[in-house]
Amino acid sequence: SITGRVTREDNGQPIQGLWVYAHDWDTGNGMGSSETDSKGEYHVPGLVPGKYRVCVSTDENQYYLTECYDDVRDYSSALAVHVTAGQPTSNIDFSLTMGGGITGLVTDASGTPLQNIWVSAYDFGTGSWVRQAQTGADGMYLISGLAQGSYRVSAYSPDYVYTYYDDVQIQSAALPVNVAKGADTQGIDFSLEQRP
Repeated sequence: SITGRVTREDNGQPIQGLWVYAHDWDTGNGMGSSETDSKGEYHVPGLVPGKYRVCVSTDENQYYLTECYDDVRDYSSALAVHVTAGQPTSNIDFSLTMGGGITGLVTDASGTPLQNIWVSAYDFGTGSWVRQAQTGADGMYLISGLAQGSYRVSAYSPDYVYTYYDDVQIQSAALPVNVAKGADTQGIDFSLEQRP
């Protein structure tokens, strides 16, 4: 088994209700998971001996940044966690950093809210994709779990013109959207034109 604790980086307080996943090192298959309790502790049982990547995931309503052991956000950079028969692998702990979010409204040219539109955030400096979210029935979206910094944001659907904020079609021309810790950057809205 693998055990550990998940806390906040800024104050050391435990975080309840997050899922910790153990992935087979070679195949990437999920081999077990556990939800953190009120003390921030988790226990992933029933693992066969071997090497694992262990990551804690946050849901769309939380500001914490997803992290893999040991203190990396990139899955491929995770350190190997070794499991041996007959004894737990303990102290695989996580100290999560607070991030922020981006939210807004997506409509068509007439102002009608659009559902099931994918909105993505790209690192402003590198252009790399970071996270995405889908609009609800009210046309609203929330991309959470973003590190503090600047992003280019796009809205996409097969039926509408691929658009970056603020109303441009080329990534390099997109305006920067700044994200701060523990807050949502609001009003990042899109009015999409239907494809001919």
